[in-house]
Amino acid sequence: MQPPPRKSNYTKFLKNLHTEQIAKLHAKNQHECDLLEDLRTYTIKRSAIEKSYSEALLKISSAYLNKKIPNIPDIKVDGAEEKWNMWNVWRTVLEENEKLARARLAAVEVFQQQIADEAKFLRQHKLNVAKKCTDTLAQAHKELQTTVLDVDKTKKLYFDEEHTAHDVRDKAKDIEEKLKKKKGSFFQSITSLQKNSAKVSSRRDQLEEKSTGARNDYLLSIAAANAHQNRYFLVELQNCMLSMEAAVYEKVSEFLTFMGRTELLTCSATQHSFGKIRDQAQQLTREYNLQCLYLYYPVLKQHIQYEFEPCDNDPIDTVTIEHESVAQTLGQEARRWATRVLRETSLVRDATRKMHVYQAMRDAGQKVRV
Repeated sequence: MQPPPRKSNYTKFLKNLHTEQIAKLHAKNQHECDLLEDLRTYTIKRSAIEKSYSEALLKISSAYLNKKIPNIPDIKVDGAEEKWNMWNVWRTVLEENEKLARARLAAVEVFQQQIADEAKFLRQHKLNVAKKCTDTLAQAHKELQTTVLDVDKTKKLYFDEEHTAHDVRDKAKDIEEKLKKKKGSFFQSITSLQKNSAKVSSRRDQLEEKSTGARNDYLLSIAAANAHQNRYFLVELQNCMLSMEAAVYEKVSEFLTFMGRTELLTCSATQHSFGKIRDQAQQLTREYNLQCLYLYYPVLKQHIQYEFEPCDNDPIDTVTIEHESVAQTLGQEARRWATRVLRETSLVRDATRKMHVYQAMRDAGQKVRV
């Protein structure tokens, strides 16, 4: 606690202090109201973004869910590792995104009710009670200043009385010392000194009594002022601050805690959903999907093979070259296919070489023109 300057007027210093306190209380209240307004508008703007995103996500998820997705069942085997085909994983993606979109929309509504509306109400309440609280505090200031004004008055009286008593005290002391030495002046006898000493001593006693009374009044006024200051600082000022705050710190803590908790719940739901999608997607294999497809479309599993059907009990069931024309025809066919294989192999080799060249050019940052 900082004491007022000793040589200045206590009342004047206190009035300036009280004026500054009122101004700073209003500034403090305005800072708190500004924070509440920022919190409210931030929540509204963020909720609008979340709502727009969630509605769009819900719309596209519902649209794709409403499309006819092949209902290809998974193969469930007791004791075996659970697997999913890609159509069911895709359905999981859409369903989980739809759930997340609905959860985010619900969170938006809660944000609006629990934060934006509450912050608006609290801010308005703080603005309404601020003037009432400072008016009440100003009345307490007047009462305290009246008490401190009494300190200034008693202090002045004490200093006046003490100065006068001090002067007479010094004069009486000087006379007493002269009497002890039994030494008068050329124009003043010992008898005259004794009479003057009695007169000054009487005057000194009267002034000492007045000085003591003034000092006591001054000390009592200080005690009263300090007691009043203690009550003002510990009770009236604190009550004013509490009323103006309107539990703003607890409310802001509640708002931000709620915001963090809701976001964590949303993130947890998102993590759970996409963890589920990831786990199912990691089980995707071509072999398993083909097994599911074969059950759904059995015709795809039909492997047709033809067998030679002899005519009139023909015993020969292999290719023969007993006749010259047949051998010549087979030779021509073999050469034709061999030539084609060589040509296709050459084309593949040339295309592979060009692909490597183009890839090297791209890696070097050059433009590739085909």
